[in-house]
Amino acid sequence: MERVTTALSYFFAALLAWFGGLTPEYKALLVGAAIGVGTFLVNWYYRRKSYVLLARHGLCRGAYEEHHR
Repeated sequence: MERVTTALSYFFAALLAWFGGLTPEYKALLVGAAIGVGTFLVNWYYRRKSYVLLARHGLCRGAYEEHHR
């Protein structure tokens, strides 16, 4: 277990050292990109969940999309 925690400590130390050396503009780019990808994944997850719920109740995806335009 000690080897794992030591490896994680070194990994996070190196990651934080790398992140600390970045310019503020590049940090903003990385944070913005991460938020964009996160938003896409959350929307995809809940849209898929809605389609599964519709299919479970016998409604088709096309009818749902046509109604919500």
